Amino acid sequence: MQSIYIDSFIIFNFLMDYFSLFLTSRILRLSTTVVRISASSVLGCLYAALSVLYSRPFWIIYTVAMPFLLVLVAFSFRLCRVYIKATALFWCISLLSGGIVGAAVNLISQADDSYRINGLLIIAGAFISLLFAKLMNKSIRQKLSCVSCSISFEYCGNVFKLNAIVDSGNFATEPVTGLPVIFASRQSLISLSDSQLNLSVAAGGMEQKRLFRAFRPNGIVCFSAGKKRLNDAVIAVDDISTDYNGADAIVPLSII
Repeated sequence: MQSIYIDSFIIFNFLMDYFSLFLTSRILRLSTTVVRISASSVLGCLYAALSVLYSRPFWIIYTVAMPFLLVLVAFSFRLCRVYIKATALFWCISLLSGGIVGAAVNLISQADDSYRINGLLIIAGAFISLLFAKLMNKSIRQKLSCVSCSISFEYCGNVFKLNAIVDSGNFATEPVTGLPVIFASRQSLISLSDSQLNLSVAAGGMEQKRLFRAFRPNGIVCFSAGKKRLNDAVIAVDDISTDYNGADAIVPLSII
């Protein structure tokens, strides 16, 4: 009969939850803090311990409801679909990484058939997790960065239809409303006059921050992967860049 050391079990689950949440934040580029991820991981490992002590009822809650709660605690969301996407990614990463580390546990288990974390297991798990994180991070980010869509909107009597690419690293927001920002080339909005650009948005790095003139249309229709969505966003006019890899605009991941 296998012996389970509760301290090792809690530490193991805390590390696994922390790793899965951290990797989810890196892949989807979701803003969070160490405190939020740690709090979510503590909640996850406590429920994992309860699932062992009280068996089936808590096990069902943990496997079905807990991923949604852990992601909600770890991140803040404006859009429900981004929350669902983050939860699905967290669940997949947890399954994959759990299988990898579970195999390592079996290979490095102690002779007395006990479940206890040792130094060799931690080193092996850290190495495997790091390698897995780099591969997943690189491949999924490339796919997210290559997503294309089209947007249409009306403003000041003009109807615009723009081809766009999705940038998962675009976290710019309008300072007053907090709405996400779409960056569009000036050439694609040539019919708009400067007087119609009544908002300002700052974006870029700390050393290269730029101020963009912007406006807020009455609703933006986004077409992506055969789906049509209505969103609210601010459009910033880029007077420098005239082409975004063949597209007219760059949209944040949150609006698709």
